[in-house]
Amino acid sequence: MPADPPIFVWPPKRPPHPSQRAMPTPDPGAATIAQSFPDQVVSRPQPPGASPPSFALHAPASRSVPSVSPVWPSIEETWLDVTAPPLHRRLAELGWRPDSPDAYCPVCGQSRAQPGRPCPDCPEKPAWQRLVRLGPYYSPLTRLIHEVKFTRWRRLGRDLGTLLGQSVATEIDRIHPQPKRIVVVPVPTSFLRRLTRGIDHPAVLSRAVAHEAGAGFLPLLRRSHRPSQTSLPASRRGANVANTIHPRRAADLQDALVIVVDDVTTTGATLRAACRAVAQAAKRAGSRPAAIWTAVVAVTPK
Repeated sequence: MPADPPIFVWPPKRPPHPSQRAMPTPDPGAATIAQSFPDQVVSRPQPPGASPPSFALHAPASRSVPSVSPVWPSIEETWLDVTAPPLHRRLAELGWRPDSPDAYCPVCGQSRAQPGRPCPDCPEKPAWQRLVRLGPYYSPLTRLIHEVKFTRWRRLGRDLGTLLGQSVATEIDRIHPQPKRIVVVPVPTSFLRRLTRGIDHPAVLSRAVAHEAGAGFLPLLRRSHRPSQTSLPASRRGANVANTIHPRRAADLQDALVIVVDDVTTTGATLRAACRAVAQAAKRAGSRPAAIWTAVVAVTPK
């Protein structure tokens, strides 16, 4: 007697792609997995007394977010051979969201347990007035940054830049409600490093930050090639970056809020050199910025 034909099942059963099996392990402070997205995102616990962030993880409140049918992710995974889920889905599954400004020092960017208390690690004369970050250099930010830098994944870089731009826009509204002009300047990458990596990742991040914050994008700086900062101990990074970042030309930055963008900061040596080069470019044009800020995806904890 012939066997009955198999019952049609949708979607077809299929083993997960290898790249989807190993997901980043959430931080010890990460909350439980979010129940839905984008309507709700579970945030990581904040220090006592910290106010929750006023922005959403997915998009600014002024933009409409199209609803996504639950069938579409199934089609992507079944037929399109998706190697990694979109950023918003990966972060929602981990229950991760950007830090509140109260969770870290606004100058050095280091996490602090008590909001409003002075930070003992801050330099006496910082080269910038304010630093904005998404979080400490832990998972999942470590993996996301590496994917952008070493796999030339520009779309992921733009998505990270959009998140960072939302944090920057929130701080601008809180500190400078109506700045005359906002200019985003990427920390430069040397020509040889762009050639070997195939991507200028600070520029990718900066364009997205500028778009989200309603700012102008200005690739003002250039950089001489030196060994990578990550290959050196902290004690040698300041000397390694000294006299390597210079302005390409004079720039009229009168009364502008300048935001210098990079992916990660550890000792702050690269950011200091970039901010001083921005001040040099403004001085050559006889102008003076209203303020110089920095914005980074992650800050390496001390």
